[in-house]
Amino acid sequence: MAIPDFDSKYITKAFEIFDRDYRPKEQWANLINNRNHKYAITYKDKLYPVKEIIRIAAQEAGLDRPYFSGGKEANSFIRKRGFEIIDLEKYRKQNNREKLLEKEINWSMFEWGLTIPVELHNKFYRANGRRLNIGESQTITLVIEDQEYEASLKNIDRTSKSETLQLRYDNNQQLKDLLAEKFKFSQQYIIEERKRKIENGEERPQVKLPEDKKEFLKIYTSDEEQKFIVELDTIGGQLRNNLAKVLDEYYQARMNEQFKQHELGDLLRHKLPEIITEKLQSYSLEDNYEVRGSIGQGNWAKVPWLAIMDQDITTTTREGVYVVYLFAEDMSRVYLTLNQGVTNTSTEEQLQARAQLREELDLKDLTVDNELELTDSGIGSDYETSTIAYLEYQADDLASEEVLEEDLMELVDIYQQYKQQLTGEEEVELSTTEIVEQVKEYIAAKGFNYPQGLIENFYLSLKTKPFVLLAGISGTGKTKLAQLFAEAIGCTPENNRFQIIPVRPDWSDPSDLLGYKDLDGNFRPGAIIDIIKQANQNPSYPHFVCLDEMNLARVEYYFSDLLSTIETRKQMVDGIKSAVLLEEDYFTNENDKKQYAGLRIPDNLYLIGTVNMDETTHPFSKKVLDRANTIEFSEVELSKFNLTAKQGETLTDIQNDFLAPDYLTLKDCSEEKRELINQVVDRLQEINQILKLDNLHVGYRVRDEVCFYLIYNQRYQLLDFDQAIDYQLQQKILPRIQGSSNMIKEVLIELFNLSSGADLTADNRRVAGEALELVNEGAVGPYPQSAHKIAYMIKRFEEDGFTAYWL
Repeated sequence: MAIPDFDSKYITKAFEIFDRDYRPKEQWANLINNRNHKYAITYKDKLYPVKEIIRIAAQEAGLDRPYFSGGKEANSFIRKRGFEIIDLEKYRKQNNREKLLEKEINWSMFEWGLTIPVELHNKFYRANGRRLNIGESQTITLVIEDQEYEASLKNIDRTSKSETLQLRYDNNQQLKDLLAEKFKFSQQYIIEERKRKIENGEERPQVKLPEDKKEFLKIYTSDEEQKFIVELDTIGGQLRNNLAKVLDEYYQARMNEQFKQHELGDLLRHKLPEIITEKLQSYSLEDNYEVRGSIGQGNWAKVPWLAIMDQDITTTTREGVYVVYLFAEDMSRVYLTLNQGVTNTSTEEQLQARAQLREELDLKDLTVDNELELTDSGIGSDYETSTIAYLEYQADDLASEEVLEEDLMELVDIYQQYKQQLTGEEEVELSTTEIVEQVKEYIAAKGFNYPQGLIENFYLSLKTKPFVLLAGISGTGKTKLAQLFAEAIGCTPENNRFQIIPVRPDWSDPSDLLGYKDLDGNFRPGAIIDIIKQANQNPSYPHFVCLDEMNLARVEYYFSDLLSTIETRKQMVDGIKSAVLLEEDYFTNENDKKQYAGLRIPDNLYLIGTVNMDETTHPFSKKVLDRANTIEFSEVELSKFNLTAKQGETLTDIQNDFLAPDYLTLKDCSEEKRELINQVVDRLQEINQILKLDNLHVGYRVRDEVCFYLIYNQRYQLLDFDQAIDYQLQQKILPRIQGSSNMIKEVLIELFNLSSGADLTADNRRVAGEALELVNEGAVGPYPQSAHKIAYMIKRFEEDGFTAYWL
């Protein structure tokens, strides 16, 4: 049976009757703690049972006693008549919980606990249920994210005039590991600052966190003595923590507190928009977005909101489409929605647009029903109608920070679909050839001119294997090529997808790159480990590491572990990955284990080493050269520069498919590639016959990688076949050749003949002059660049009695 209709005046009368005749009875004496009631009406600072008030009011209106289900039906009936409904469970929690302490994270919290300020001792004693004598300790329970941890309150026996009360958890390693994990920024910052201050001679240094990076631990009472609720206000979890704060505190603030200058206003208008803007920025999305929140204009809004608008298409929440968090009036839930402005749009127009967009957009796994429950009246209820799609989060089961961020980006991605549809700017998927061309234009616009074919060669080399060496004299643009190529496809230091690591001469083992354990067992991350972690966490996009002046230290000493691990790559469910870099049993600290154990080299990490070959650097072994494409920068034309080039545009959404390898061994190649592979292998066999003269022949790894290079080149039509073979001859064969024996010279002469089409012999003691003359006349082919390099290697042999690829 439906609830009969009657005027709100009968509800007001029912309150009076309830106070007079019902409240004194034992049944209704303690409504707030009566677990049989989930909701209540709040009126003039008193609580009333919903169904009983409706029954009394109906009788006062002269109607038969109604029978109805209660719950949503009854709550809606009361709200529509202008009265407030509250969730009793939430109300109990908020009224039974008192904040005891909010403390900025410091060193002691990671070691043993914290000291409670003297002025708060009485509060803690009341929550504990008793005072502690000097020297006495009391076991207590800390509840963090619904998990219980044992700790103690201790009144320390000291000689000071005032007592010292501490909350301690020295022996609870599980709790200390949790705090280290949750407050990882603070811990790392404090460790580094303490170390710096100690090295500068400070004893017992105190470290304060940067103002904009502060993290806090908050302690509240619970409904039990000796049990305390602990909240962790972390940088990494600020979206979740602050959404939870609104859900926990907003209803009571709206009902009982002054609107003007309330902290929740600052939270929704400033702090949360800043947090979301930072998240958008990490995805290179902040430029066009405005994030705006509201708790009302002059008075508390029933439904506060937090909107994300692309200013190209939406500049006001009054109209248009945008992403918005909407909080239910009773704060039992918050919705993340794709929504429409309702102020300047009729309901009919909203419904029409909603139906159309639900049909046209790919709404993925969002909910598209009409079951939002925000409020029963006002503009908040209009948003129930205007919602296109949504995700719902319950206040008592709020999603993790990671899930909230993923969901937000999913909504923003759908919002971008709408923008493309609205503006007619359909996203055009560029071909690989078009991307490479745009990369070339971007680099040229930055004022750097590289020889024709070099950038195509660099791309093919990275695609073939994610380890490339750029060699040559200083100042020829090796580091800039790595930086600008990465920048052109959206990888920058700002989004943590490009990192230059200057190699130090004193690097002598893999710990300089990967990290090491200190004397206390704490892991000290090396120069490369964090970007490896970032690449694992963000697999859709490429990440670049440039090891600058890579051979200032002996590469085999510090790079050997990484080099060997690259060779363990295999196809897994989630892409091509290597073996594990650091096993779990390596770590002592649980937090270090969670951060770094099990990391692999993923298929979206590309390593580029810049190399200067002079008296200050170390040569490469064949082990290194076999595993890389070595691109030499020896061509310098000082007359090439451009003062009028226009600024190039970055391609911000190039995903890892552009560079990710398709093959690890030849058996991964399809049968249709057999003809090309046979053609390449025939050339390599011819080359290998020459190299065998001095035991310099290559193995299967080089064969496979040269084949991959030529397969990719054929697919994208970047170079002609002979030009591609020419590059591979320079990059995979010639760097292996060095020495002073006559056989080295014979090998070089035979390779020159193969590259140039000449017919020189070792009978002539001075072959270099003839070779250089042919090169200078342009009378060499099919591999002119290799012929040019070999001619100079022969010349050096004849002049010095020794030669090498590196000039």
